[in-house]
Amino acid sequence: MNTSPATPSSTDATPLVKNPWAGFVIDFLIATGALIVIVITGMMARGFFRAIQAGMQSPGELEPDAIAKVIGEPNDVVILIVGSLGTGLAAWATYYWRCRATSAEKAVSRAAIRQPRTWVESLGIGLGMMVISSGLSWLLDQAGHQAEPTNLVMLEQALAFSPWLLILVAVVLAPLSEELLFRRVLFGRFWAAGRPMTGLVASSLLFALMHEIPGNTPSPLGITLILLVFYALMGAAFAWIYKRTGTLWAPILAHATNNLLGCLALIAGYGS
Repeated sequence: MNTSPATPSSTDATPLVKNPWAGFVIDFLIATGALIVIVITGMMARGFFRAIQAGMQSPGELEPDAIAKVIGEPNDVVILIVGSLGTGLAAWATYYWRCRATSAEKAVSRAAIRQPRTWVESLGIGLGMMVISSGLSWLLDQAGHQAEPTNLVMLEQALAFSPWLLILVAVVLAPLSEELLFRRVLFGRFWAAGRPMTGLVASSLLFALMHEIPGNTPSPLGITLILLVFYALMGAAFAWIYKRTGTLWAPILAHATNNLLGCLALIAGYGS
């Protein structure tokens, strides 16, 4: 069966297909705005729930300062869960509103995912990224440096809470939401306009910056730049396998494989 990739389509106006940068920026702003609203709503809901709990435990006895103390600041586990769910909802909303797949794309995707080659190549990409990550960590360690990704503390807190929470967030939610947003929506915007290489570079750089923001990490600037290059390479590899196979399930599988291996290493005590 012929499974040549179907070019992603767009549900918005034709000018945005001709000018993918405009669509790229709009898509990113929509996703970012949706994420901010969802996260704020989630944190407010948490605070409201904690306030109700405090009121039920000590009715009529708590003053505003006492209530604020009971509510407290959300810990890393709460932030991770709310952020992961928020990213997923924001990605889905942007996809549904802006870049829904056509029947032709869905048919190609179903045919591609049934091919053993798609599975082998996707698993190979995921394994390859983990090998590169491990080699990079080893080289930095030999040089007396230690890479500390921004999300490492949150992942360690998730592991301390429950290994299953770590697996759910890193192996299920993150690959689904990030591939839907960065590969299907943002990279797909340029692919639809016949400029896949530009889309690969733009979406991969944005993917890297989402994972590692300079100045927002305990690592020195040099280590941060190395991490940024690695994340950009990872994003490029996922965009490549998506375009090669024509199914978004390919980069999702590659992403999940890489993250699963990383989680297993973290659970086993081998660090990030």
